[in-house]
Parts: sequence; structure tokens; C-alpha cells
Amino acid sequence: KEIVIAGYLEFQPCTNESCLDPEKVFFSKKFLIAKANEKISSINQGIFVQHQTKASKKEAGISSQYNLGKTTEEKGLLWTFILVFLSGLALNLTPCVYPLIPITISYFGGQTEGKKSNLIAHSILYVLGMAITYSILGMIAAFTGSMFGAALQNPIVLVGIALILIGLALSMFDLYEIRLPAFLTKFAGDARKGFGGTFFMGLTVGIVAAPCIGPFVLALLTYVGGKGNVLLGFALFFVLAVGMGIPFIFLGIFSGSIKNLPRSGSWMIWVRAIFGFILIAMAIYFLEPLFPSSLMYYFSLAFVFLIGGIYMAWIESSKSSGKIFPVVRNLVGVVFFLITVIISAQGVQTYVDKSLATTKTETGILTPAKQIHWSEYSEQEIKDAKENDKPVMIDFFADWCVPCKEMETSTFSQPKVVEMSTHFIMLKVDLTTENTPQAKELKSKYNIKGVPTIVFLNRKGEELPGLRTVGFVDKEKLISIMKSASN
Repeated sequence: KEIVIAGYLEFQPCTNESCLDPEKVFFSKKFLIAKANEKISSINQGIFVQHQTKASKKEAGISSQYNLGKTTEEKGLLWTFILVFLSGLALNLTPCVYPLIPITISYFGGQTEGKKSNLIAHSILYVLGMAITYSILGMIAAFTGSMFGAALQNPIVLVGIALILIGLALSMFDLYEIRLPAFLTKFAGDARKGFGGTFFMGLTVGIVAAPCIGPFVLALLTYVGGKGNVLLGFALFFVLAVGMGIPFIFLGIFSGSIKNLPRSGSWMIWVRAIFGFILIAMAIYFLEPLFPSSLMYYFSLAFVFLIGGIYMAWIESSKSSGKIFPVVRNLVGVVFFLITVIISAQGVQTYVDKSLATTKTETGILTPAKQIHWSEYSEQEIKDAKENDKPVMIDFFADWCVPCKEMETSTFSQPKVVEMSTHFIMLKVDLTTENTPQAKELKSKYNIKGVPTIVFLNRKGEELPGLRTVGFVDKEKLISIMKSASN
């Protein structure tokens, strides 16, 4: 018996620097179906082994060539991991978690038969259970986010996510409380003996503490889903779990330190409010594409932290009999103010770079910089360039190409690049829809494999060898190439 399996595979490879065109590969293959209990033998095993070896070598090459360490995004990623780790530590100070710390450690002590090594083992197993639960959640969020990534480009979806985050934030200010069904809380709270019981407690601690840590975890799940990176989702939630678990391991090793822990009190409500402001900031983060300008986006973020600093330091009414709490709340206020200044400065710098690039006239007056005068590619433009004895610069781009957008905002907007462009006929070729006759013709004519690609033609209309660029190019490199092309 035979069956035919047919379909197509649609894909688009991208790196941090460039994207290739979307491709669609059709396939159709007949397969023989073996009868029940019929003996079968494998065929073409040599081909499969050879293919796997080549594929692994190729992946290793790509991995080293496009190491995330080469991008500025990884620097931001490092801070993200640090903030998530610190958030994990801070979540231990919320009313749902903090009172459980000494109880949990005491429970471990009752299972250890007086052996300190067993107490440490219980603490590690507890944290490991937490890490497994949260890491799986992170991977699921990233996987589903990668499948529905296109939906995150929809303004309605972005507004919906922001409203959910705002709703979660309000629960952190005690306007209402998010509770799980009682049967889930009871299931997670039932004590179980032995190492297995400790591990199970770690797996389910998120259910018990959901009213306090749930809003932040859901917000982080939304962020990971937006990124669509499964490895990132696993790593971020593993780091969050480690941050939450460090106190348990520390107190397991130094069990005598439990008596030095501060007493539970209203100060824990104050800690929850910190996460409320963080959730509001995350809501603004998701709304970034909808802001009319980058300056308004950054100033909105800064305003949240400014109000947060004032509220956390002077307005929030929680009190504590200890001497440390007033110092801590003022310190948090100062940190929020510093974040406000940093975000505001970054917003102004970004706005200047993108929208207010200026040049000085001879009188010293600042005037708006001129923009590059682009024309749509046509053979007539090439003919006019030859007649006017001018070189040509052709930018191949697409709307779905992130590096292309970065080129527009970070490179083409720079005054020196704009000035150099006056020596060229500046043409653009839109490859957003790559199946149009013109796109196919120009891709073939200029051998375009991906975008962004910039091609330089001399005054005779011939490509200048060695000057073609593929991928993101900063202003210094582009200016150098343009000087070579104009000469």
C-alpha cells in the first residue's frame, strides 16, 4: 500500500545583522506502508549519518559567527538576568512567601534526623523543584509566543496585554487579590515526607504563593512570550527560581540565622507595591510600538519610576518598628529616581539621534538636518546617473527586516551620511513582497541574497567591486565606503 504526503515548508532565516528572503519549499513523496508484523529494514543510513554530521558542523559555524556577545542586545540581556535574579530575591519579602521561610526551613529540619547535610540537601531539592516548574513555564511561554509572534504586532493585542499587566499591578497595590481555586491551594499545601515530599513542595510552591508572586510571574511570562526564544525563557525563569531559592539554601547551611530574620509586618505590603510599579513599567514596554515618538515612550517609563520613587519613599503608609526599614524605603526611592534620570537621558539621546539630528550653520544656529533624498529604483534613474556622471547607491530593504529599520534610524539619519549622499543618486528597492516581477528581476540582476544590502555603481552604471555591504552597517563604515565609491 502507498500513501502520498505533500505540503510545503515556509521559512525565513535571520541573524542579528541581516535577513534572507522568506522561502516556500513544496514537497510530495510516496511512502510504502508495511503490513502488521511485516519485517522491515532500514535503508540509506549512510546518507542520514552524513547529513547529520554536516548539519552539526554548519550549526557550530553559524553559532560562532553570530555569537550573541557581539551584539549590544546581550549587554541589555545581562541586565535583564540581573534584574530577574534580584526580583526573585525580592519576591521572598512579599506577604505570601516571607512568613513561609522559617516554617519551611523548620519543616526541613524535622525531616533531617539532626544531620546538617540532610538539611542542606532538602533546601537544594526544594529550590530545584522551584527551578523546574518555573523553567518549564518559561519554555512553554516562549514556544507559544514564537507561534503567535505575529499577533504581538497587532495594536489590539498589545493594548490587551498592557491592560492585563495594569490589572495585575493593581492587585499588588491591594485594590483586590487574585486567588487560585481552593482545591489547587490545598493540593500544593499538603505536607509530604522525605526528599520526595520536599521536591514536590518546591514544584508546587508557586501555587501557594500565587496571590503575591503570580502577577510578576505572569508579566514575565508575557515578556518571554513576546521574545519567542525558548532558551531565553528557560534561562530567565531558572534565574528567577534561583533568586527565590537562595535564602532557603543560605538558611539551610546557616540554620541558626533564622532567628535573625526580621518579623513579618506591614513592610511586606510595601514590598508588593514595588512590583506594582514594575508591572506598570512592563505595560508601557509592550505599548512602545504605539507611541508617536521614542521621547514620549521613554518619558512615560521615567514618569512611572518617578511616581514610584515618591510613593515608595514618602507616601506609602506601611510602618515598621525597626530602624532599618526607613533607611531601606528612602534608598529604594533614591534608586527609583536614578532609574528615572537614566531612562530620561536615554530617551533624549535616542530622540536626538532619530528625530532631531541637527547641523550648525556658519552663524552657529542649529537647524534641522536634511534627510537623504531617496528615489524608487528605475532604469531611467540609472540612465540619468550616467548622463549626469554621478555614482549610484542602491539600498535593498524590506518592511519585515529589523536591521533595515535600524539602518534608517541609526545610520541614514546621521548628518555626515546625509551630506555624503548628495554625491550620489540614492535609490531604494523594496523587497517586502519578493514575488513581484520587479523584485525577482532586480534580485537576480544584482545577486541579492538578503537584506539590508547596499550596492554601489560607478558613473558608468557598473557595480564597484568590494564595496557591497550586507547586513547592518554603522555610520563610520558607511561613510568610509561612500568616500571610496565617490572617488
